[in-house]
Amino acid sequence: MDNAAYSKLLAPITEEHRAMPYSFWLPFLSGEPIVREIVAPDGTPCCVEINAFWDDKPNGDIRVILSIDDGGRDALMPYGHDFILSPDGRFVGE
Repeated sequence: MDNAAYSKLLAPITEEHRAMPYSFWLPFLSGEPIVREIVAPDGTPCCVEINAFWDDKPNGDIRVILSIDDGGRDALMPYGHDFILSPDGRFVGE
């Protein structure tokens, strides 16, 4: 799959997770990702992995990275989106 196809698949998942409050992400900061299996319109199975990290320091901004691949060679360098959420719920850098 190409990046345009990955972007189209990942966009609604990114928006879904951008709607989550800061408190939602706190349990995921331990390093356990959210993993979702989805199927592309052409029938290709894809894996979406969502990771949350402290962006700079604990109790500060949270960086959320979403990546997608089809298990082929793209798994070595998956396509991704990210955002940074501040404790007050604003998106940093946007």
